[in-house]
Amino acid sequence: MNDLTRQGLAALKNNNRAEAERLLRAAVAADERDLAAWAGLSLVLPTAAEQRYCLEKLLALDPDNAFARNRPPALAQPATTSARPVAPAAEAPTSPAGPDHQPTATPGDEPAAAPPAADMPAITPLREPNPVRRVTFAFVRRLFAPAYLPAALVWLAMLLMATAGVFTLVGQAPAYWLNHSQAHSGEQVIDQLLVAGPWLFLAAWLGYTLLVGLLLTLLNRNLALLLWTGLSFFHLRHNIIWTFCAFGRALRQPFTTACGSPWLLLSLLGVAVLGLVLAGALFRPAQPRPSRRLHAGRLAAVAWSLLLVAMLASASQPPRQGWAPLTIENVPPGRIYGQIAYDTERDLAILFGGADAYLTGGHWQTMQDTWIWDGQVWQQANPAQQPPGRAKHAMVYDERRGVVVLFGGIGPGSSYLTDTWEWDGQAWQRMTPDIAPPARCCHQLIFDPQRQKVVLYGGLNEPTGVFFNDAWEWDGQNWQPIPLTGSPLAAGFGLVYDSQQNRALAYVPGGASATWVWQQDQWSPLALSPVPVSRTDLSMVYDRNTGQTLLFGGFIPEGIRHDTWLFDGTAWQELQTPLFPSGRWGQVMFYDETRGRFLLFGGFDGENYLNDMWELALPQTANNP
Repeated sequence: MNDLTRQGLAALKNNNRAEAERLLRAAVAADERDLAAWAGLSLVLPTAAEQRYCLEKLLALDPDNAFARNRPPALAQPATTSARPVAPAAEAPTSPAGPDHQPTATPGDEPAAAPPAADMPAITPLREPNPVRRVTFAFVRRLFAPAYLPAALVWLAMLLMATAGVFTLVGQAPAYWLNHSQAHSGEQVIDQLLVAGPWLFLAAWLGYTLLVGLLLTLLNRNLALLLWTGLSFFHLRHNIIWTFCAFGRALRQPFTTACGSPWLLLSLLGVAVLGLVLAGALFRPAQPRPSRRLHAGRLAAVAWSLLLVAMLASASQPPRQGWAPLTIENVPPGRIYGQIAYDTERDLAILFGGADAYLTGGHWQTMQDTWIWDGQVWQQANPAQQPPGRAKHAMVYDERRGVVVLFGGIGPGSSYLTDTWEWDGQAWQRMTPDIAPPARCCHQLIFDPQRQKVVLYGGLNEPTGVFFNDAWEWDGQNWQPIPLTGSPLAAGFGLVYDSQQNRALAYVPGGASATWVWQQDQWSPLALSPVPVSRTDLSMVYDRNTGQTLLFGGFIPEGIRHDTWLFDGTAWQELQTPLFPSGRWGQVMFYDETRGRFLLFGGFDGENYLNDMWELALPQTANNP
């Protein structure tokens, strides 16, 4: 209501009819859709024709206007200009003295004379409403006119939509619940909501479901049926496909076999189901009271809703076994080709070196930092003296002497190193042996409990093009070569010592066999199947408590590996875990005696030098109680 209308109605209330008429005329001239102004004019205009015109305008603008319908204008007698509305003329009562003795009328009781027609203000005819608007308003009214969609269909559509939302969340990879950026649904908008978080996604999906339910409730049945059919078919098809694929994965069927081909069949199934539901809902005879089928449907809906809640709760739980990321503060910077050794006496892991960039000219930007892991946190050590920065070196803990031994690697400017260093838990010390192995990278160090010495094997000197298959032992003072027979050339390989079978175990890429054992100075290949795909720059570590060896990641020309393999002393087995680190190579891995877990740190994924940490809890087995 504008100011002119408000002032005009106030003047009418105060019986100032002339002022009310002036203001209300101005109001309808300014806004011809002002219902209150038209209603006021119907009360103040003097003629029945003008009053009727105002009421007709009201009905044209608002066909259901109660004021216009319940107050037809006085067509038989024009309104007067009296301050009070003049009541319709009624037959005067007869005096008891007879008709000749009627009460004498006083001047004040005489009705005011009607003004001449020439003095009567004429109402200005106004244009009819815009026909486009009239058609639009009529269309909108029909949108929400009866009859409406059955409530059972509305609830069914909402249940299908809620199911699709829960299936979208439950279908996310387990890593999503720990890192929301791992979301994937195939739809950009849904992916953006998933990345924002599962609870925000659920809130948005709930709002979407309620909005659709409100529209299906308010819209005319014909239009609501079109909307119901499209949305219900879309979500039912999604739910059927998800269920079909989930069963396929549970039965270990390949994806293309489980859910990659039967889209047409599942779509036809969805159409058939919707057709049966529509036929039952729209052509079912009216029931005087709820049927047993209706009660059963409500119970089924409640049971299904509870099942959805249980599925969501189960999916959001972190896995109890397999790989899991660790959230650690103050982690070392990301790197590739660092090395780590586990001090079994102090239960500490010592990390040194690596590279965090590959510079123009083919040189690694090497790192010269020492970090200590105590099972809970990282702490950087700042000894007075440290080895020169390097990558692709080797480190191991000497269990007899209680020190960490480091040898070789690639230093600044791609220099190949042949120096030996030891870490005693407090400081680094450079050793000065009389004899040392040739400079190399990509070799391995192990501690041999039978020899009670550190043993070096393999490696590469790229400038000279030499791949090594030699072995050396370190006694704390000097290096001595170890005569071997049948030893394979090895660089960028994995090597551990199996203390339960008293032999060294190697994974050597290339050749007819990748799995080798070294026992009594004799190398022998093992004919095994299956075996991990041949790769370089992998990580391999041994758990002396269970006798199991773990292999992860590595590089092959076709791509970066993220598979996990376990060797129990006789055979390789690939571990299928819900979560796993991203594909990478050049990472470090060790067995943490404090946590009783395999731990992984860093590496390179083809784009980033990583500094994330993961731990692996093995399934409960006879070898892993």
